[in-house]
Order: sequence, then structure tokens, then C-alpha cells
Amino acid sequence: MKLSDFICCNLVIEQDCEFDAFMKLGDHFDGRAVTFVENEKYIGQALGNKNVVGVIICKALGSKIKKSHLGIAYSSSPKASFIRMNNMMTRNDSITRIGINCNISSTAKIHPKGVVIGDNVTIEDNVMIHAGTVIGSNSFVGRYSDVGSNCYERCLDENGNHVIATHNGGVLIGNDVIIEQGVVIDRALFIWDNTEIADQCYIGRDSGIAHGCKINEGAYIYPRAVLCGNVTVGRHSKIGIGAIVSNRIQVGEYADIKLGSIVTKNVDNNEAVSGNFAIPHSILIEAIKKLVKR
Repeated sequence: MKLSDFICCNLVIEQDCEFDAFMKLGDHFDGRAVTFVENEKYIGQALGNKNVVGVIICKALGSKIKKSHLGIAYSSSPKASFIRMNNMMTRNDSITRIGINCNISSTAKIHPKGVVIGDNVTIEDNVMIHAGTVIGSNSFVGRYSDVGSNCYERCLDENGNHVIATHNGGVLIGNDVIIEQGVVIDRALFIWDNTEIADQCYIGRDSGIAHGCKINEGAYIYPRAVLCGNVTVGRHSKIGIGAIVSNRIQVGEYADIKLGSIVTKNVDNNEAVSGNFAIPHSILIEAIKKLVKR
């Protein structure tokens, strides 16, 4: 692909380039990618990323990268043009395959293409399984859950109109995973990426797992917890009831995020945090004890 293939997305090409995929700054794509920049503070990040070969940028910032190695396309609304470009990508899915000894409700809706379901899987009433979803063997999906849906990703264009992103990635769910009722799991934004839930994880009822999250083996996401986009949860960590983890946060292994916490900073291995905004749990408890004594 070339930038010039997308001039229909309100682009003016300053310097063309060939690329393989789209990505946001902070993503980890091993190939030639095009991204967008709307703030000057991210220009250095774009220039320093070995996988970024092209940038969608407004003309006012174009002088900052004009003499660089990057392909350059000008847009009055770089993110809107970037979303429109990604929306032009299409999946090439094969016919859905379902393993043996599965117990699938007659009211569940499974997309006829792009779904793979392993053996001994239970899918309860009114579940939605979208294209690009893979579910491993011996897993369980509770009623009214929605797996592989589009996440919230939109912006306003130069005319004040909403531009909504089509999600082209997938969802990979491992073996022996329990997903309780009412869970929403969004597929990844880009065609090369997946939202991933590894073996033996537990996702509690009414939880939300946004696009591109990576939940590693044995992690517990308790009811009504929300993981915003591109969160990573380490092995055997616990995300408490009603906790919210902000986008792109890294949660280490065997970490413990207490119920109701709002997590805006990375959490280390074996660390327990709590509060709004979350801090080490022991510090919060000591502070509360001091307040009570007053």
C-alpha cells in the first residue's frame, strides 16, 4: 500500500511511502506502519519509532518532519483521515468452524465467517460471537455476553461530524476460560492485532474488556471491572470488583488491584493497589487509619 492510495480520505500527499499496516503510537507492530500525529509533543515519538514509515499530520506541524525519512500526508483532521483509511481495510475470513461436544444455545448468534470454536465449549442464551473470534476448548461464555464487538473509537472531523472506526482485528480466547454473563469483549482495532485472554482466566459478569487488551494466564477479572484499550494484565493477577484500569496500563504478574480502584499508573509484579487514583494498598490503609484517629 501507498499513502497515495488513500487520497480519497481528504489527504494531500507531501511525500509518498509504501507501508504494510496502520498503527497508533504506542502500539507494537513489527513492520512498516503509518500513524497519525495531532500534537507536537508526539512528533519525536513518531520519528524515533523504527516501524513508522509514514505520518498523517496537519500542515501547521508538517515543517517539523518535512526533512525526515517519513512519508507525509497532510490532513485538516489527521485522526479522522487515519480512521477512514483503516476503515478501508477488509478482513478475509474463512467459514466458521465449531468443535465437537459443544453446548451452544439456540438463541446464541455466531457469525457465519471468521469464528473458530474449540471442543467442549458452552455458549449460553443470547450470546453474540462476532467475526474474528477464536475460543479455545473447555471454555464457557455466559448469557448475554458480546464477544468481538466494535469498541468505542471515534472522533470529530473537520466539519464536526463523527467518524467511527471499524475494528478489523480479532479476539483470541484460550482454553478453560470462564466468561460470565453480560461481559463485553471488543476485538482489536487493527487487522494485525487481537484482544487476547489466555488459558484459565476468569472474566466476571458485566465486565468490559476493550480493544487490544492482553490478559495473561490465570488472571481474574472480577465482576463489573473495566479494562480500557490496550491494557496488559500479567499472569495470575486480580482486578477487583468495579475497578477501572486506564488505557495502555501494564499490570504485572500476581498483582492485586482492589475493588473499586481507578488505576492510572503501571502496577508492578506482586504489588497491591487501591483507591481513586490507585496507590499502594498499604499506604492507603495507613492514611485511612490516621484520618480515623483524628
